Amino acid sequence: MTKDFASVIFIAIAVLSLGSQFSGAQQPAALLVDTPPNIDESAVVQFPSLQKSATSIAAQAWRSVGPAPASYYDYGSVSGRISSIAVDTVDARILYIAAATGGVWKTSDGGSTWTPLTDALPRLSSGVVAIDPSDHNTIYYGTGEAHYSIDSYPGAGVFKSTDGGVSWMQVNDSLRYTSRILIDPVSPSTIYIAGYPGIYKSTDAGQTWVRLTIATVNRLATVQSLAFDPTAPATLYACVGSLWNAGARSDTGIFKSTDAGVNWQKLAGGLPTGEYITRGEIAVAPSNPQILYLGLWGKNPRSGGNDTTRIFKSTDGGQSWTPLPGAPNYGGGQGWYNNVIAVSPADPGIVYAGGIDLWRSTDGGTNWDNLTNGTVHVDQHAIAFARGNPDIFYLGNDGGIWKYANGRFQNLNTNLAITQFYTVGIDPQRPELSYGGTQDNGTLKNVQPSLTWNAIYSGDGGVVIVDPSDTNVIYAEYVYGDIVKTTDGGKHWIHVTTGLEKGYWITPLVMDPKSHQVLYTGMSKVFKTTNGGGSWTPISPQLVSGRLITTLSISPVNPQVIYAGLSGYRGSYPSYLFVTTDGGEHWIDVSNNLPDRYLVRVLADPKIPGRVYATNIVSSSSVSAPVHIMRSEDHGLTWKNITSNFPDIPTKCILIDSLTNFIYAGTYQGVYRSTDDGASWQAFNDQLPNAIVDDMAMNYTTHTLRIGTHGRSAFECTLTSSASDEHKGLPDQVALLQSYPNPVSVGGIYSARDSRNTGSIITIQFTLPSDISASLRIFDILGREVSVPGAPLNGTFKRGSHSVPVDVSSLSPGVYFYQLRTNDSVVSRKFVVLR
Repeated sequence: MTKDFASVIFIAIAVLSLGSQFSGAQQPAALLVDTPPNIDESAVVQFPSLQKSATSIAAQAWRSVGPAPASYYDYGSVSGRISSIAVDTVDARILYIAAATGGVWKTSDGGSTWTPLTDALPRLSSGVVAIDPSDHNTIYYGTGEAHYSIDSYPGAGVFKSTDGGVSWMQVNDSLRYTSRILIDPVSPSTIYIAGYPGIYKSTDAGQTWVRLTIATVNRLATVQSLAFDPTAPATLYACVGSLWNAGARSDTGIFKSTDAGVNWQKLAGGLPTGEYITRGEIAVAPSNPQILYLGLWGKNPRSGGNDTTRIFKSTDGGQSWTPLPGAPNYGGGQGWYNNVIAVSPADPGIVYAGGIDLWRSTDGGTNWDNLTNGTVHVDQHAIAFARGNPDIFYLGNDGGIWKYANGRFQNLNTNLAITQFYTVGIDPQRPELSYGGTQDNGTLKNVQPSLTWNAIYSGDGGVVIVDPSDTNVIYAEYVYGDIVKTTDGGKHWIHVTTGLEKGYWITPLVMDPKSHQVLYTGMSKVFKTTNGGGSWTPISPQLVSGRLITTLSISPVNPQVIYAGLSGYRGSYPSYLFVTTDGGEHWIDVSNNLPDRYLVRVLADPKIPGRVYATNIVSSSSVSAPVHIMRSEDHGLTWKNITSNFPDIPTKCILIDSLTNFIYAGTYQGVYRSTDDGASWQAFNDQLPNAIVDDMAMNYTTHTLRIGTHGRSAFECTLTSSASDEHKGLPDQVALLQSYPNPVSVGGIYSARDSRNTGSIITIQFTLPSDISASLRIFDILGREVSVPGAPLNGTFKRGSHSVPVDVSSLSPGVYFYQLRTNDSVVSRKFVVLR
């Protein structure tokens, strides 16, 4: 269910590392806000028009590779978290959903097919979608998800469409998180939008807005729920809570206004006293507006002070409340996250409470039945009743959308591509095979060209590592460092946690690029295994008291060099970075050398010793210029800001293309690329939604970049048919021929395919258009440079043809690449070593 920071991965080993969440239990936002009060919020959102500072390029087009949907055990098809559902007021077949980080989608055939509507908006983080009751083509979309998990991202205000979602305009930029949109059924030009910070009201269909003042409530509190009397829309009920900020807790409570929000009364009769509200949901019975139901999560004195989710009922318009003793603790320990209350439009005694499961009472709250009971995905967030039939409703949860009719649930997750990836990777030997760790929808596996991914491990999926020497050996993880291993491609799993402690939500995990039995993970200390997870031992002290490691990177050039980072948790705490250059014997704190940033990812360069990259989320008020990407040439002792013309948007991950040395950065708004070592950046987003990019992986056999977005599933882009295509449009008279023999057999065995076979010597031929400097280098399939007799080769070559013998007898069996680089051209080909 949540979280975003985690370990960095060297994509070459198909390591999928990142942040995450879990099923049946949820990681709170840890008293965080995405951008703390002392941070410049102008860095939070960059509209496409503002991204022109980073040159747009005619990039190769991205294509979706699913899941659309995923197959997840007994739940069947799943997609991703749904924040809100709206049913068309005219055509019952038309539905809109707001995916938590996937934008608005629409179906016109009752859920058989879905179409994304908001891929071009600056943010796809969703709070709520609503339809104007007087004009079903007018849609309001509130961005910023107010579910309080670590992967509940801020938005860009409120957008409006007057053509059924074809086009959108921004009508409010004040709210960073949205929880409710209410449209007055009597006067539809009057609109209320609730969230953080507060409630905003428009009386002219969104052209202008005023912020309503609720008693003493300050700007740090969140209006988590807002409802009105449908027969008297000037009567409003607001639930004000605070999960994040202790400074707002005294302002929390349930409030009522009878004059359209001008004045507010704090309701008290029968409600808990001496407590603050962390999360509350309120619902008015449409058929009898004097009846209200309230679901509150917080400390319950009747349960020993433990946090539970309780239900209260009022029959007098909120003046007095009665706890319902027979009501279930429907939200469990995470009612701050999954909490929704809905009342039947036709019967005030039929009430639904959605938490982990969905519960229903048909007698006004006295008795309750578990309606889902594991038959649909857990963690409920949204309920919407069908037009004209109160016995039919739609349910949104962490797994997507279901329809309830005739006593059963129908899965509607047909072609929804809204999976929230934390990690993504590619099988080192089979480029058509992908893996990914997802938010509450498991660790997934996919074989292209299918868009359906299949779960191979349940819960929230975090890091996945495929052993390059035996791809049936896979390491995966559940939350808090629960690492598992399979040796049969995912059919059976064992826990490999002996010696470990509890880790961060998604615990970083990396594999030694030269010894695949050696892995490292970060908790309060860095742990190492030398036997494939059989046992673990710490190789560092506790790096920071009370803090957990969130990102790890091991140098492919020198595996003795390991970086361990502790995220700033979106600004609530300082970030830290440590490095060892002797395999863990000694650790150096290089935190003070970093700018005042909130570290997300650290990545050791795949080829250059001492070079390391770090990415950050938001701009700090203490730094005058954006610093989202940094580079060090001395193991972190000093840093250079290479953000240059990079737009001021949060950056989640980074990847270095070992063939071209290009840098790719995954951000809150797609991918950016630098082809000049960070001196300048270009948007690399052709056909890519404005999605949050959590992770990236490269397949060097096909030179394909694959990304895992958090909310729009996975995408890939074939950068070239061969690496030389990267430089089409430049003078390209350099020719690199296929080496021979290919494949080459080493160890005294000769290939019958090529009569020119000379044992373990291959011949590489190339032609040059002029006397120029050139280099010839060899890389393995993981992008690591290898040194053999004959390569690397550097020098000035005469115009014409050249032949270079290269002895590959020391190479292990596998796929390799040889690369010819001149000042204005890079050309690569591959060869295969057999034994």
